Amino acid sequence: MGIVTGAIFSESELRAVAQALGDTETGLTNGEIDELLQLSGVADELGPATKWKRIFVNLWNRQARDGHRKACLAFVRKAMKPERYLRQPERFGVMRDSLNKALSFAGLEMDEAGELHRAGRVHTLSEAERRARELRSDLQARCASIRTCLRFAAPSLWLTTTFTPCRRRPRASSTSCAG
Repeated sequence: MGIVTGAIFSESELRAVAQALGDTETGLTNGEIDELLQLSGVADELGPATKWKRIFVNLWNRQARDGHRKACLAFVRKAMKPERYLRQPERFGVMRDSLNKALSFAGLEMDEAGELHRAGRVHTLSEAERRARELRSDLQARCASIRTCLRFAAPSLWLTTTFTPCRRRPRASSTSCAG
């Protein structure tokens, strides 16, 4: 059974997700919200309002009309595509941490690739905070491990495992390399 099948967000779960994504300091801008609502096929029925309320009301109305949360999840996935944050990677991390706390009450979590996965549902704020810390710690450990590996790996190993060596030096007019 997929993440979407037969499921809806409760009012409080969707409100928490909207508040995480629409946070005044670190959340989406109004322009981003406009774009994401359109890309997700969600009508902006509310008009001018606080960012989190726009997200909440429009997603809530769409979910109520559809009887499932597919459009809500599409909005979240589109909002959290890592490539959207190339110029502000720290913003992605802050938003993802906040979003994961909210999603944990719905039994979901978002990984560093911006993919949603099932997770055990939490019932308390301390459980949500603990889960967010664990996800952050796991990511930091993996990044530290990769940095350590790259620091001590021989540069010749990088070349042999990453690039296909050329049998001959290509001419300036040639763009292909015999592998």
